Amino acid sequence: IQMFGDVVLEIPKAKFDKVFDGKKADRGVEYDVNLTSEDLEEVLGEVKEAGIEYIINAGSSFEESIKGLEIAKKHDNIYCTLGIHPYYPEEIYKVDKFEKIYLENKEKVVAIGEIGLDYHYEGYNKEKQKKYFIEQINIANELNLPIVIHSREATKDTLDILKETTSRVFDIIKEDN
Repeated sequence: IQMFGDVVLEIPKAKFDKVFDGKKADRGVEYDVNLTSEDLEEVLGEVKEAGIEYIINAGSSFEESIKGLEIAKKHDNIYCTLGIHPYYPEEIYKVDKFEKIYLENKEKVVAIGEIGLDYHYEGYNKEKQKKYFIEQINIANELNLPIVIHSREATKDTLDILKETTSRVFDIIKEDN
């Protein structure tokens, strides 16, 4: 399990080694950029200068997931995740498309995420968030993919759901306060 700012990226060693072809990579570096920005090539140059060889662009909405995949397809060193962040509950009906997208792009999609729970803001329905989190974990389980987890002010519920839905062992979960 690797820390990336406010998310935890769980990458099984075999999957990580396969994706990165055994090359040495820093699995704990966060470079917080918007890889869908217009200055993408400049950003990628800065990333390379910083010594970062590989990037995993975490999707947070359906549209951003698709944009991230398109960028990943154009660059050998960029990979992506597919996921609906708790901020976008109205998009959850689109998660059924993730399986097909993954199966057509296995070489570039490395996880389901950024998914999870966020209780920080008023007005978000906790029960719906839990339901949608579980739906996306189930997709990851079906596809045997790791997950990128977002958890803010929801540690207990996040851990309870993970215990119920996955047999994987979680050593580190970080909540961003």
